[in-house]
Order: sequence, then structure tokens, then C-alpha cells
Amino acid sequence: MPKTLKALIIEDSEDDALLVTRELRRGGFDVVYERVETAAAMQTALKGKPWDVVISDFTMPHFSGLDALKLLQNSGLDLPFLLVSGVVGEEVGVEAMRSGAHDYLMKRNLSRLVPAVERELREAETRRARSKEEDLLYLRTEALSAAANGIMITDAEGAIVWVNEALTTLTGYAAAELLGRNPRILKSGRQDQAFYANLWNTILDGLVWHGEIINRRKGGTLYTEEMTITPVRGRDGSIAHFIAVRQDVTAQRRAQGALQASEVRYRRLFEAAQDGILLLDSETSAITDVNPFLIDLLGYEPKEMLGKKLWEIGPFRDVLASKGAFRDLQDGGYIRYEDLPLETKSGCFVAVEFVSNAYLADGKKVIQCSIRDITERKRAEESLRETQLELAIKNRIANIFLTVPDRSVFGEVLRAVLDVTQSEEGIFGHFDEEGSLVRSSIGRTGAAATLIAETRTFRPESGTLPPGASSGKNCPFTPTRRVTCQKARFPYSGV
Repeated sequence: MPKTLKALIIEDSEDDALLVTRELRRGGFDVVYERVETAAAMQTALKGKPWDVVISDFTMPHFSGLDALKLLQNSGLDLPFLLVSGVVGEEVGVEAMRSGAHDYLMKRNLSRLVPAVERELREAETRRARSKEEDLLYLRTEALSAAANGIMITDAEGAIVWVNEALTTLTGYAAAELLGRNPRILKSGRQDQAFYANLWNTILDGLVWHGEIINRRKGGTLYTEEMTITPVRGRDGSIAHFIAVRQDVTAQRRAQGALQASEVRYRRLFEAAQDGILLLDSETSAITDVNPFLIDLLGYEPKEMLGKKLWEIGPFRDVLASKGAFRDLQDGGYIRYEDLPLETKSGCFVAVEFVSNAYLADGKKVIQCSIRDITERKRAEESLRETQLELAIKNRIANIFLTVPDRSVFGEVLRAVLDVTQSEEGIFGHFDEEGSLVRSSIGRTGAAATLIAETRTFRPESGTLPPGASSGKNCPFTPTRRVTCQKARFPYSGV
């Protein structure tokens, strides 16, 4: 099957052009050609179509073969250029070939035309293949040179044969200071012999080694680098070179160390906290973590809480009892309960202060619930109220005692005080808005009621006593609190 040949013919004679194409067809080519005879026409043709070969006459009225050769060279195209002329001597032809022409032939003897074209087509293909390889090699070299990571190439014995600019920046050594040296010039002494033995055994076995190493710069400072060493085999299959790609990870490792230390501190605080802590996934509302204090407080195992929604756990069913309430927490980011009773797994109730807030952790929204046991505080407050009430009762009894002129009826008054369960509207009455003690009826009549009525106007803040009293004070009285005075003790003798 004929091979297509696209030929650009520089010729002022159509007959001579046909002579050339006829010879090429006789040699087995399917010739597609265009004839031009000026520089402008040749330039247009070179730009307009792809060509396999350029065949040019040497002498033309408006153009010449050497000018055509120079135009082709200036175009940057690598095409076979053959001179075919009827008047060119051997010396002129040799000079043309020195200038870059690939061959010259005489029009009267075109027997060499086809072999010359075939040869030049093969050589052009070889040149193009070589050029691609050279371009690829150049690209690889430039890529290695421009790489952000440091790259070092050693021979099989470990001698450095090439480094890129990034490696000189990383180590502080100039390329000339490294070439021919062994990479141990960077050794810091932080790795033991076993480390290096493992490295060399790996790469000498033809395997890739990857790891971290602490090296020393020219200035003496230490740095951590992540390194990958790849063996490269030669044409005979044996290891000829090693390529080491090195990346400075000092800053990353410091940041990771600081983060890990922070996480350790947080974990210690989390686990040692004397308040209960729950962490929730803001999207799913699932419990992601719970600290030991809350586990001990409520009596649940971690597996009974982790992964559950907050309102699925017994103690919290009334805290966030609906998805709507949880959405409010998601949107508002804060919920607080001052005095919340939580039921433990054993059925006891614990008074807690419940605070929940949302924040971002590593770019993800997290909800933290802090739960403080206030049971002891509540007990202390209760004890304080009872003590204050007891003191108020004692002082009021003392005030009544001081206002009773007739000791014979005091016993009846005192028994009324001790035998009646009272509130602020009981035997002592209550304080009005002006601070006066107002008597309330207890359903009794007689001298006791009459004597108590005499104490109706008494201002405790002033410390004054009703008429006839010589001393005594009245303590504050806690409203709404009911107590039964069954064992009140009076310090005066004879009562």
C-alpha cells in the first residue's frame, strides 16, 4: 500500500515539479504536494499544513534554495530539506549541506531521490523521538529542581551526585558542599545504629524506605524531616542510585506535640473534674463522652449512656424532653437550670445545677452539659433555715414571757405556743409590709389570748418591746415554712 508523502516543493517550473513527483510515485509514495516559488508563499504554506519533506530548486527568479533553507530553519520545524537543481556544482551542494540541507541531487539524475527521501524521513523520526526524550528529561530535571521538597540523589555507595535548590535551603549547605559527600554530613546523633541499619537493609533490598529522621543543619540547628528513599536500577538491573525526597516537618510535629499535650491536659481535667460533664453531638444529639464524676453520681455505666440521646437516659428525660427543646439549645447555644432534681439509677434524687452551652471544636459544633451536685449546699441551706426558725421561735417566746405581768398565766400561753403546729399565720402571727407583727386567731379564748394580743404591734428591726417589757429581741421569721415546735427549750428558770 503506497505511503502518503506530503511534500512542499519550492520550484518556479511546474514541469520540474512534476518531474520530481513522478519520480517519488515511481518509488512507491502517494504524493500530496504544493508548489511555491516565493518566500511569502513558502511561509504561508509552512504555517497552513503539516509537511513530511521540503524539496527545493537552488536557483529561482525571485527566491533561492539557500533562502528557503534559512526560512525553514527560522520556522523551528524539523523537516528534511533536499536541494534538487540542474546547475548546482558539487562544491555548492556541499556548502548547502554544511548550512543545514540534508542532501542535494541533480535534476538530470533523480535515481537517488527516493532513497534520500526515505532515509531522511527515518532520521527525522529519530530526531523527533530523541527530541521528545530530551524534552521529557528536561521536564523531569526542571521538576526535580523546582520541587518544594528537598531532593538528593546518591550513587549506590551513598555519594551525593545531585541536589535541588530546596535541599540546599533545607540543610543550609550549598550544592558544591554536598556533591561527592555522604548524607551522613547531616547526621544529628539522635538516631541509633539500629535505625540506620534498618534503613540501609531496606533500600539495598530494592525496597522503598519511608520514615522520619532528626538531622542537623550546617548552622547546627536540629530539624525533623519526613524522608522517602527509592532505589533506582541501572540498565543491567542492579541498583545504581538512590533518590531521597525530604520534607521539613519540624513545625508540624511541634504543633502536633502541643495539641497532644493540650488534649492530655483537657482529658485530665475532664476526668478529674468534680462536676459531671456530658458532651453531645450537635447534629445527632447523641452523647459522645461522659466523665467519671457523672457516672459515679448517677450510677450508670458508660455503655448505658454513650451513643444515646440525652432524653433517652432516665435522669434527663425531663431536662430536654423534646426535640424542640434540643433545637432551642442548638440555636440559642445555652440552657441553665438552677435547681434540678435528677433521679439516679438506684431511684434516689440528687439536686443539681444544670448548664448546657454550645461551642466549636475543630470546626465542629459540640454541646457540653455541666452538671454540679448541689445536694450538700441544699442541705446546708435547709439547716440554716431551720436554725433561723428555731432562734425566731425562742426569741418570740422570750418576748411573750417579758410581756406577761402575771406569771400564773404564762404557762397557759406557753403551752399554746408549744402544742400548736404553726406557720407565719399561726401562734406568733406574721409581719406586715411595715414590719409589724400582726396576731392571728388560734381559736382560743381567755387570759392567754388577751396577753398575746398585747404584742400585736412589735417592730423587730428596732428591737423595741411592747409596754411593760424590759428586754428582748425578735429574729427574722422565714415565711411559708411549716414547723412543729415540740421540743422548744426556754433558758429561764421556773418555766
